[in-house]
Parts: sequence; C-alpha cells; structure tokens
Amino acid sequence: AELQKAAALADKMLLFGRHLRRVELHEGGSLLAAHEASARDPAQRAAFMAALPASLADPKGAQQASTHLAEESITTESPGRTGVVEWAVSHYSGPIEQSLIDQFGDFCAQSLGRPFLPYGAAALQLKSDGDDLRGGRICCRRVPSQGRTNSCMWLDSEFVWSHRDSLPISDDEARASTIEQKWNRFLIDGPVVESIRNLITHCTRLLLDQHMTTSCYFSVFPVSGDHLQTMLAEASFNLDWIQSNVILPASNRLTGSSLVAMFLALLDWVSSWKEPAILALGKKLEGIRWLPTAGGNSVSIRDAFDPTASRLDSFHVVRKCRASINEGIEVVGRFDVESILRTLRLCGLKEELTWEDAVAEAEAVMVDGDIKQAELLLEHLNARHSLLTGDRAASLEKLRTLAWVPASKPAGASSLPESMQLLPLDSIFASAAFQLVWAVAPVLHIEPAFEDLRAGRSIEKEPEILVEQVRALAVHAAERAQNGARVVLASADLL
Repeated sequence: AELQKAAALADKMLLFGRHLRRVELHEGGSLLAAHEASARDPAQRAAFMAALPASLADPKGAQQASTHLAEESITTESPGRTGVVEWAVSHYSGPIEQSLIDQFGDFCAQSLGRPFLPYGAAALQLKSDGDDLRGGRICCRRVPSQGRTNSCMWLDSEFVWSHRDSLPISDDEARASTIEQKWNRFLIDGPVVESIRNLITHCTRLLLDQHMTTSCYFSVFPVSGDHLQTMLAEASFNLDWIQSNVILPASNRLTGSSLVAMFLALLDWVSSWKEPAILALGKKLEGIRWLPTAGGNSVSIRDAFDPTASRLDSFHVVRKCRASINEGIEVVGRFDVESILRTLRLCGLKEELTWEDAVAEAEAVMVDGDIKQAELLLEHLNARHSLLTGDRAASLEKLRTLAWVPASKPAGASSLPESMQLLPLDSIFASAAFQLVWAVAPVLHIEPAFEDLRAGRSIEKEPEILVEQVRALAVHAAERAQNGARVVLASADLL
C-alpha cells in the first residue's frame, strides 16, 4: 500500500529535478507506474538548470537572480492505462550574496553536510479535473511531504524538515529562532514567494486569454489554514502586487460575466484574510466598476448597496444600485454567498445611505414630483442622520436649495389647506407656525429632527406675514360668514 502511494506521487519529483526525467516503480517484478517528463522547450530548461550554482559557496552564486517558466508534460504508464498531464512550473534561484553566506553558509555546508541553495519552485496542473483544487503539497528537495499548500500548487525548496515530519519555521523575526527555522523562513519569504508570483503571473495571462477557468485560477492562491499555510498566504501576496498583477490586468481585459466571476472569486479568496487587510483591499478596488446591480449597470463596490438592507428598498438610488451577485456566483460556483457579502461589506458595500445618496434621492423626488417619496426621505433622515457618511456639510447645503421638501400650499381665502407641494427649505415656515400662516405661506409637513434642515422662514424674521394672514382671514370671513367667523376668531386668539 505504501509503495502504491509512492507511485502515485512520484511524478511530482520530475517537476523540480535538475536531471531526473523518468522514474519507475516496481513491486515483485511488476510495474506499478512509470512517469516520464518532457519539456516544451528542453534546451531552455537544460540551460537554466546548468546555470544554477551547486551550493552557497559556488562562485557562480554571485550572479543575479534567475527565473524560468517551463511547460512540462508528464506521461504516466500503469497496468492498463496511459495518461498525459500538462504542468506549468516556475523556478527561481535567488542571488547568493555575502550576507547570505555569512548567515547560513556554515549551517548548510557543515551542519547538514550537503549543499543548499536559495532556490524555490512552484508547479500547477494546467487542466485539473477540479476534484481537489487545494490539494497541492510541499516538497523538500524534490521529495513530496505530507505538508499541504492549501492551494492547487506544488512547491519545492531546500527546506529543512524536523524529525517529526514537520517544517520548523519562525513566525516572528523578533523572537528567538533556531537556525533551521530562520533558513526555512528565508526560503518562504524569498525564493518560494518569487516562484509563486511568477506562476501566478503566468496563470493571469492564461485567464485573460481564456485558457484557464476562474475557479482554477484562484485555487492557485494559497489561503490561510494551519501555521505554514497561513504564512504562505500572507507571504506570497501583498496588496500592491495584487493590484498590479491581478486587479488591473483583469479590469483592463475582462468584460461582462468574466469580469464579475473573476472579482467574486478574488473576494472569496480574500475572505480568509484579516479584517485590516480586507479594508485595505477595498481601497484598492475603488473606482473599478465591475459589480452588477439590479438596475442593470455595473458600479464600484463603494457605490453599490447591500442586497440584504431591506429597510432601504423604497429609495430610488438604492433600487438602482443594489448589488446583484447571485448570477455571478452561479457562473463561478463553489462559493458561499454570505462569505462574499461579508467581504464586500468590509470593502465598502453600503448598508446605509450616504449624504450624497440623500442628495441624489432628493433630486429624483424633484423630477418625479413624488410627495410620498419626499416624506419617506425626510423621515429616514430624521431617524438615521447620525449614521450617514460622506460630505455632510456640502450635501446639507444642496438639500437646502433643492425643491424636494413636502410643504402645505397656502390656502388663500377659500379653505383650510389640504394639498401639498415640494419646495426648498428656505421658502418654508416651520410646522409650529402653521396656524399663524397657513392661509398665505407654505408650511413644513414633517418637521426635521436636526437643526441643519430647519425651515428657512420664521415669523420672527417676517412679522409682516401676520398682517397678510389676518387680511386673508378677513376676506374668508366676508365670503363665508358663519364658518369663516370661527376660523377668524380661532386665528385671532392665536395672534
């Protein structure tokens, strides 16, 4: 059984070896499996491998860092079956500087008794069947281990393993660490990360040219898990690198459902990040209009509304810009809606109106002449104005000048007012003045709960309005003697 397991993994040794190109495993004279690797450009691969230094002490080590991206085919023969698997393999050899030799030279040459190099490699099966998209393993000098990468990548480097078949690694440079832990950490932060990034860059080209699916693409990215997996995920990518090598190329090349699927997969991947990192990613995504909405357009995350914020359903600006991600998730598959929504919220998806949204809603109210909608907006601002973000001062200045506020129409000399109109705040009296000015001036229908939206007109500023009111009431009394008299007497009592 152990030999069968080894036969199934032996092909990975061919991905990273300098000279090993074929391996066979037999049991009792019977072939279990034979694996043979062939590079698309064998001369280029051979030249890269030949140029690698033999050890830290090799004079060739003074050269600059070198990289190589190879496409490999591995043919596997087993009883009754032959198959070919295509791989992309990224190799990276870091420069050997004197400081590196001073720190690790004796350890690598004497303590371990074998040459070690600042080398890392990452490999990806190009046409995966999708059964285990995060089943990649970590190899140590070409030999597969039990360590998982939590991605579909297989990694190889000059790691030092402990007797417990685990990878000793320091998690904080400020803490005391053994030389083995420091060496392994150096490899992850340097050669391994560089090989991963080179492979991701290659996969990005494949994705943009539609030679790789979105789900397979993001399965290359390590996600947090155990200590080593979390370290790989955090070390492999920083936000500037993601913006330059993932976000910007995708937003420039992809369109429609392909763009939506790519960004949803990105959000699903980053959902395992710590909250500060997700908040920072949200800033990187500002201005990229990819998120589909119920209104049929695409907006940036910070311009879209949370589809679960039902209390905002009545507003035009919300219905127009409510995020609609279900269709994109159906295209991508395998993702948790709640996880993506949680990440979207941290990236800036709106769960409440902003002050700028309030202005936009007021403008829509003006266009439609919708008294009911104006009342809803004013009631919402009364209840939640302290929660609104955005430029409060500039927005309030606009809200005071727009004709969106519901107010009574002056009744003149005919009857008590019943009809409503939309006016700017500066042309309206407060509701408390209603019984003193109803016949000659508009009055607020709903009183704002905060000072910045108070009515602009007042009896203190316009005492002459009382004279106009009495005149209107007198005309009313002359026209309708009995009913009018009661109105005049009631108003006169207030005066």
